[in-house]
This record gives sequence, C-alpha cells and structure tokens, in this order.
Amino acid sequence: MENTASDTLIRTSLDFLRRHAPFDRMEADALRFLGERLATAFYPAESEILMPEDGPPRFFYIVYRGKVQARQVGGVAVTEYSTLTLGPGEGFPIGAISASRPSTNSYVAVEDSYCFQLPAADFLRLQELSPSFQIFCTRYIASLVSQSREQLQIQFSQRAAEQQTMTTSLANLVKKAPVFVAPDLPTRSALEKMVEAGVGCLAVAGEDEKPVGVLTQSDILKRIVLPGFDLARPVSEVMTAPPHTLGANASAYDAALEMATHGVRHILIVNNEDQLRGVVSERDLFALQRIGLR
Repeated sequence: MENTASDTLIRTSLDFLRRHAPFDRMEADALRFLGERLATAFYPAESEILMPEDGPPRFFYIVYRGKVQARQVGGVAVTEYSTLTLGPGEGFPIGAISASRPSTNSYVAVEDSYCFQLPAADFLRLQELSPSFQIFCTRYIASLVSQSREQLQIQFSQRAAEQQTMTTSLANLVKKAPVFVAPDLPTRSALEKMVEAGVGCLAVAGEDEKPVGVLTQSDILKRIVLPGFDLARPVSEVMTAPPHTLGANASAYDAALEMATHGVRHILIVNNEDQLRGVVSERDLFALQRIGLR
C-alpha cells in the first residue's frame, strides 16, 4: 500500500514537471531520478523560504502551487530585476546551489504556496544525469553573469556621470542674470521684486554689484511677518549678512558642501572682482545630481 501511494505521488509530480521547462525535455531516467527524490513543503503567505543568511542552500526548490517573490538583497543590484515573482514550474536558486554559496536573493511566499524540495546533492547529481538539465542550468548561470556585468557597467557609468556632473563649474549652472536690490531699498519694494521675478532668494548688493546680503522666503516669515516688521524700513535690516558666496570657477560639489555645512539653500556666485553673477540653489543641485543633497 505504501509503495502504491509513493508511486502515485511520484507520477503526480512527474505529470506536473513534464508541463514545464526544462523538465519537459529531460531524459526519462533523469526525470524519474528527480521524481523519486522530491519532497513537498508548505509555506504560508509571507513566510521566508530561503534567505542569504541561511548560507549555502540545502535544497533546490520548484514552485508547485502559489507564488514566490525573489528580491535582491543589498544596495547594489546584480541583475536587471530587483524583484521577481516565480510561479508554478519555476525553480530556485540555480546559481547559488550550483556554486555552493549563499543566495543573493531572499525568497518569500507571496501567498500560501507549496514547493518541491530537492536536496542540493541530488540537484548536482541531476546535472550529471541529464545533459538537457545541465545545459539549462549553464545557460541560466551564464545569463546571470551577463546581467551582473551589464548592471555593474551601468552602475559604474552612472556613478562616473554623477561624479562628473558634480565637478561642473558653478558658472555653467548659472542660467540667468541674478535678481538683486540695493541695501537701502524699502523692504516692501524688495518683496515685490521677489514676487515679480518669481524667485525664492533675493540678493542684496551695492552699486558696485558686490553682494552684502541675501533675503530668502524662509526669512520672510520669521523676520518680517511674525515680528510685524515695518515694510517701509530698508531691506538691509532683515537680510542675512554676510551672504555665502563662491567663485564662478568653484564646482557644484563645493556648493553642495557649503550648503550642507552651513545649512543654507542658496549660494551667491561672484566673479574674480567679487561682483554678483548669479545664484545657485539647492534645487539646482538636485536637478544636476538627481539625488538628495544629504
């Protein structure tokens, strides 16, 4: 009776496997070897099946029912996908078990799932018994290596580009003439100038165009609105002085460092004579780098 039940389970497993690659092309003896050594395990939804910290995998898994999510672990992607959902007939982790190393992915049941388990030693033996299975695994691993190389090239290129953009001179970031007012201009007129120009930072400079201060939107609330500052008084009384400045030949990295060090969001750009030539904002650096300044 036990042998009959066992044979029935093996036939059921083989009928399932024959409907999926690469088992549909596997030699009969190898397929029988596989069917005789499979065990079935149940994994409730959201349960962990295999994690990198588990070490080299003890089993090769084939999804029988349900869905399993493979998610790359770590800050650097090694293939073109960061998450991948595996369904019935798909196996894992081919690369890790072939190399006897921990998996680079975590495998978690998306829903209540059943998986076939094949001991690692039998997985390696199956490759010896079945040329078609060995070819499948070899092609799969070659694909992983190719994807890993491509991803590394992309990441290195991106980082090199980021480093290059951060060496851009501030002169190249200044796209328009600076908006500035004289220190003795009434604060009301200075605010009207900000609104008219649509800027969040207003430079204050003398007749020689050398900046002496700056007024930003964040200054307006705490220095003008809340204290009830008299808008007829000169803007020099509410501006931040001295302003943070950098030469036009300084880099975007220099500006980012200056902003982060002093907790400001705007840097005034000056020429060799310390005359105002533009304003670079935190937003300009965000657009350049496409990452957070911090």
